[in-house]
Amino acid sequence: MRLHLALFVPFALCLPAVAQGPYEWRLHTGTARPPARNQHVMAYDAARSQTLLFGGFNGGYLNDTWALDASGWRRLTPAHSPAARARAAMAYDPVRERVVLIGGAGGTVLSDVWEWDGFDWTQVSTSMFGVDDHGAACFNPLVGGVFYSSGMTNLVWNGTSWRSLTFFSPSVVYDTEMVFDAAMGGVLTTLGSDTMLFRAGSGWTRLTYAESFSLRDYAMAIDPILGRPILQGGSGGIGSSSRIGAQETFLWNGSYWGRIASNPTQYAGFHLHAMAFDLQRRLFVMFGGDVNHGPDFTDETWELAALSPPAEFHGFGAGCAGVGVPAPFLGAETSINAAPVLGGSFTLRVDGVPVTQRAWLALGMSDASWSGTGLPLPLGMLGMPGCELLVSPDILEPLGVAGAPGRVWGTLAIPRGVEFLGARFFVQSVVLAPGANPAGVLWTNGGRGVIGARP
Repeated sequence: MRLHLALFVPFALCLPAVAQGPYEWRLHTGTARPPARNQHVMAYDAARSQTLLFGGFNGGYLNDTWALDASGWRRLTPAHSPAARARAAMAYDPVRERVVLIGGAGGTVLSDVWEWDGFDWTQVSTSMFGVDDHGAACFNPLVGGVFYSSGMTNLVWNGTSWRSLTFFSPSVVYDTEMVFDAAMGGVLTTLGSDTMLFRAGSGWTRLTYAESFSLRDYAMAIDPILGRPILQGGSGGIGSSSRIGAQETFLWNGSYWGRIASNPTQYAGFHLHAMAFDLQRRLFVMFGGDVNHGPDFTDETWELAALSPPAEFHGFGAGCAGVGVPAPFLGAETSINAAPVLGGSFTLRVDGVPVTQRAWLALGMSDASWSGTGLPLPLGMLGMPGCELLVSPDILEPLGVAGAPGRVWGTLAIPRGVEFLGARFFVQSVVLAPGANPAGVLWTNGGRGVIGARP
């Protein structure tokens, strides 16, 4: 008889929030790069396959234009340039293939609009009420243009004119960023301790999430291919701490912000920096900003690359036999699955269980130690000669009773949060076998799993 038990194991209790991490920060080592600065803006120019950077502040306001592609940074020398400024908003319009620069401050608050066509900057709007140095922008196809929001103002720029959207807008948080999240059907941002979503038909709504933080001056971008919004650094509070230059990198998985990568440097945190997603090279690019435990302005370029570890499951070690009972065996049910993927179910089977006897699954974080004791741990002193504990039994769950031909199944529900990508887990099964040894218990081989993404 086959027993199929879905073990909805709370992985957060038995797996680290980041194992190897689904992403890794790497320092860009090119010799040419923009001067150090903060409060600048960046956007990926898909028509020219390059990340565009403009302006910022480094003791004075800047109006230089830089481009980054696979060959590195280079300064551009257009015939015309917007006035020097910091805290502007910038977004790429894929319909018109223009990078749109909006507002900012350069000693005084600016409310103009400029567009980059790959060769030169052109001023397309001299002033618009509601545009200032607190806003953020992104292209929103559902409203027909570049969406701009600041304070109580929500505007759309279609390339020729502004249109006001009369929806509630939350209170502004200094240096807010936003992205269009197609999976969520709207514009995503964080405002203080709130995660907000703007939809064309209903305006701004607050979303609930598990991560407790209140950040500003952060950097934000989205991988539109995989639909993954990333938020990095900032100043404010995370959990019970409050500091400038937060060190964490988060990914929004549709329900909450989960930590996904270690910080680019061991001790530093970034704020007042900028980030964009490079579609050609398939990675996030971050430049500049203020650095905690360092100088006020940095000229470092960091790139966040997806590691995308493959899903894996392999057995290791050996089970133990008893009097008249062969060693039971634990493995993946390959006719259903061979490895654990995000958001899926992973079916294991135990063979060689004496008919009508029970089996349990030990699920753990380690195959090296448990409660300060090294693994594997011989169990002969407990009446199980030849048996070894191969994994830390952090969670022990019943699988059920074996029917003919001595087989039991169990299914693990794999979390869908991308922060679990690359997480490792370890399993081993313990089987009742009366008379097989003094304890009447046998152990299987172990199994090592790595949670991977779907191809």
